[in-house]
Amino acid sequence: MTETDKIVNALTDVLESSVNDFIKAVPGIQDKIFAEVVGLIKDLEVSNGRIKNNIANIRTIGKIKTQLRKIILSKEYLKNVSKYIKQFDNVSTLQNKYFNSLQAEFSAGKVYEEIKLQSIDSALESLTESGITENVIKPIQDILRQNITGGGTITKFVGQMREFITNTDAGDGRLLKYSKQIVTDSINQYNRQYGQIVSDDLGWNWFEYSGSLIKTSREFCVHMVKKRYVHRSEFTTVLKGDIDGKKIAVYDKTGLPYGLIAGTDQYNFPVYAGGYRCGHLVRPVPDVVVPIGLRTAL
Repeated sequence: MTETDKIVNALTDVLESSVNDFIKAVPGIQDKIFAEVVGLIKDLEVSNGRIKNNIANIRTIGKIKTQLRKIILSKEYLKNVSKYIKQFDNVSTLQNKYFNSLQAEFSAGKVYEEIKLQSIDSALESLTESGITENVIKPIQDILRQNITGGGTITKFVGQMREFITNTDAGDGRLLKYSKQIVTDSINQYNRQYGQIVSDDLGWNWFEYSGSLIKTSREFCVHMVKKRYVHRSEFTTVLKGDIDGKKIAVYDKTGLPYGLIAGTDQYNFPVYAGGYRCGHLVRPVPDVVVPIGLRTAL
């Protein structure tokens, strides 16, 4: 194994562990949220099993916001956020080592530090106050409001909350689903953005699409991992769903293969890769790394 391979493996480990370490505590938080919401039942005024549409019940909508913020934004949760954010420094360090192993004269300038700071700010905003309120707490308030104004039954209310808040057969609970996307996309897109800018500076035009595949991997990613090496000149073609002559399904509304983020184009593809929650590397590589048969075929 070459030194470059070791660096790439270490980078992959950082990207994967940063996500896994963060989300492993989330199901426990969701259970606390659900318990708090169910505890509201004793404070709600009901009639024949239905929630009354009155001032007293409507006031609980505001109360639950404060209570949920305390549960979610606990010291333990914020400690996990801080630990996650520190991984951005590790990504930067490993990226620098990677490019130095291939291009000795490479030196990271101030622009890379600014990109990191902006990525961190965005992640923090999404994982703390405003992001959690907008994407987790407000939807819970909306469900409560709908049941109050619509005279929903207690049974229906509890069922809706259980499915929305906790992990069920229907899918992940709201906090896990939301935070998993944020922590996956934030650090992986930062990593890929870093690589894209360096490749522009160095004039590299080849990229290696790599990473593990799982049962839920998108068709696009499956074929791109199989393809492995992709040249800038091929970005437009693969984004149309044509990967080495293999046609894959394209979503009519975006004109892109299913799962890719709307607006993905030949310029930002190295950053967005296979879409939301995509953890694949789109790693810039010098020409010499690419098999000569591929280079001469273009």
